[in-house]
Amino acid sequence: MALHPQLDEILDAVLPIVQQFQRQSMYAPHAATIDCEGMLAGHALTSDGSNQLSVKEALAHFETSFRELAQAGKISASAIFYHSTGIDPSSGNLALPPANTLDECRILVGLLEHVSGESVYIVLPYTGHAESIAYATGRLIKKPPKVFVV
Repeated sequence: MALHPQLDEILDAVLPIVQQFQRQSMYAPHAATIDCEGMLAGHALTSDGSNQLSVKEALAHFETSFRELAQAGKISASAIFYHSTGIDPSSGNLALPPANTLDECRILVGLLEHVSGESVYIVLPYTGHAESIAYATGRLIKKPPKVFVV
């Protein structure tokens, strides 16, 4: 499956950064968008220590923020990266729940969406921790859109 060039651009620019953070034992979600002029922007959540978001809450924040930008016609592509426990077959649908602890981290997941309607997961299983991480070949899997919804 070939990706839209803007989704390829996000992957090429952001995935190495996410992997670099992972090698430094930093597993927080990362996100990026491309605006309608083609400019790539990274997005991160920061905390002053008084308000902590769960990974699930951070993912919801990015999806909601990006959906608002998409509805306003301000972005053409988005990506949200997080670490998952693995594929959960119990729901009957593909589910990649976020990991809540370092010991649960098994897969790096990217939620990629484009204004054209393309909406996919990139799923990168891995083994090891910190500097000894080995990534398996990634897979693209179609997913329902949550940012560029009609």
